[in-house]
Amino acid sequence: MQRSGFERRLVIGALALGLGVAGLAAAPAPARADEVDDAASVGLTTGGSSCDDAKLAALRKEYDTSKKADLLRDIGKCYEDRGEIGSAIAQYDSYLRAAKSAPDAADVKSRIEALKAKKAADEEKAGKGYLEVKVNIDGAAIAIDGEKKGTSPLKKLPLKSGLYEVGVTAGGYPDWLGTANVTEGNTTTLDVEMEKPRGTPVVPILLGVAGAGLVVGIVVAIVVASNKLKAGSLGAVCIDASDRLCNM
Repeated sequence: MQRSGFERRLVIGALALGLGVAGLAAAPAPARADEVDDAASVGLTTGGSSCDDAKLAALRKEYDTSKKADLLRDIGKCYEDRGEIGSAIAQYDSYLRAAKSAPDAADVKSRIEALKAKKAADEEKAGKGYLEVKVNIDGAAIAIDGEKKGTSPLKKLPLKSGLYEVGVTAGGYPDWLGTANVTEGNTTTLDVEMEKPRGTPVVPILLGVAGAGLVVGIVVAIVVASNKLKAGSLGAVCIDASDRLCNM
């Protein structure tokens, strides 16, 4: 069936109108101004993404322009994501000073305390290693740089990196003295072998006794001979190999 020109224009208009209505229904509703401001203010605190140099620079530039206190909090979060704890704490503190009645002040304060604790723990661990001292005698006293640290076996003593003097003492044994080089993040182990002092050699003692006997024998012989001479004995005096007096 042929349609007049008017009818064809009417059908085309109806189709266009239907498509327009369908497009409006599918299009998202425009964001309200307050929603846009809220999204900008929370920024990285809700995004969950790390903060690179570009994002940090954009946040700082926006704060320099607007002076909005919320941006200080966002900058703090950005520093926290980057692992720059000191800067994060400083920005959170600035936020609390600028937004004294902030509804999230308690949460931010709690976050600051947690970051301070983490910073202290990191500083405590920085530049430290461990020292272990094993001795062949249990209970031997161990001193580090002259300060008593415990008894053997000494396990994982935390120390700052550096060279230390280690002393080990035990009853009946000569003192042991050595050094240990402790390096960051590592465990240095000393194996100490304590040795008892050796006994006094037997041969020198025997030689000493024999020598003393010989001297005594000579002295006695001289005294006896002297007495015989005084008594008028004409016989010659001699000393044989057995240290006995004889008349020749």
